[in-house]
Amino acid sequence: MMILFTSSGFSGAQAAFSFMPGAIADLTGSYAPAHIVFTLFAIFTLAVVQSTYRLERRSAV
Repeated sequence: MMILFTSSGFSGAQAAFSFMPGAIADLTGSYAPAHIVFTLFAIFTLAVVQSTYRLERRSAV
């Protein structure tokens, strides 16, 4: 159940923040900072998903 909730949350965030690369590029004059920000968010997302899977696996045992 937690994985379904997490997946839905990420999908909602993706829809809500899809305009962000353009907004960051408008503010900074380049897409490079947007790529850096989204790379950091991707790393954070992977860490959250991995920890969620580990917690689910522990509770299933």
